[in-house]
This record gives sequence, structure tokens and C-alpha cells, in this order.
Amino acid sequence: PAATPTPGAPQAQGAVRSPTPTPAGPGDQPMSPPAASPSPAPATLTWPVPGGEVSQPFHAGHLAVDVAAAEGSPVVAADGGVVTWAGWRDNGGGLVVSIDHGNGIVTVYNHLGSIAVAAGQPVARAQQIGGVGCTGICTGPHVHYEVIVGGVSVNPLRHH
Repeated sequence: PAATPTPGAPQAQGAVRSPTPTPAGPGDQPMSPPAASPSPAPATLTWPVPGGEVSQPFHAGHLAVDVAAAEGSPVVAADGGVVTWAGWRDNGGGLVVSIDHGNGIVTVYNHLGSIAVAAGQPVARAQQIGGVGCTGICTGPHVHYEVIVGGVSVNPLRHH
């Protein structure tokens, strides 16, 4: 049987507090429901490389999916937003585009062979933002595709 947490007592990391208030004892404060979390990413984002296939899945050591396709294949925005980065990154990503979609949702496209947008530019869902390449630290043409929700990298396949 699971122990019932004492209201107001420190909780172990990862513990979940029930939103249902427990009866208050003398001196206890009523328990509030948990704060709302940030809006989740849309259930369906546009696949960033039409016809591309996952060549490396998301896992603890790889917080993105790699999408393999022929060099120069179009790379498109997963959703509408504003480009926050378009250029070279010295972190191994090579040519990179980042797009802020609002509501805490950001997508990042690494190892591009070409870039077709500029920082500050608004983009539409499925608009071409670049081409598949192998820039930075790379073993073959692909896009290292990241989805970040509320500052946390999530598995992009959950949104496709």
C-alpha cells in the first residue's frame, strides 16, 4: 500500500500529489490542485523531411530523431512560427535552423546542407526552410530534428 503524503510536507522528487483535497486536520491547510502545465505541442506537426525516414530514434543519449533523405531534399517547418536561429553552430550541429512556434514549443533542424530562411523571419507550416545535408559532425545526409516543449526535449514522434 502506498503511503498518503501529509499535506504541506516535502514531497520526494517525482512524487505526484493528488488534485483531490484530503480532509484537513487541525492546523492543516487545504490542498490546492496542481498548477497548470505549459500547453503541449500540437498532436500533429508536419514531418520535417517529406519522404524522409528515421535513421536514429530518440533515446536518453540522443534527444532528437535523425531523419535520413537524399542530399538537398527539402526541409520544411513543422509548424508556423518565427525563426530564432539560422546559421552555423559550433556545437556539431553545422548549419542549423531553430523556430519558435509559441506556447513554449521550439523545433530545431541540424546538419542542413542549405538554409532558405533568416533569423527573425516568420514561417508558415510546411514552408521550406532549407535542404538536407551533412554539415557539422555528421556521418551521412540527414536532419537531426528536435522538438522542445517548455524547455524540455521530447520525442518528436509523439507529435507526428
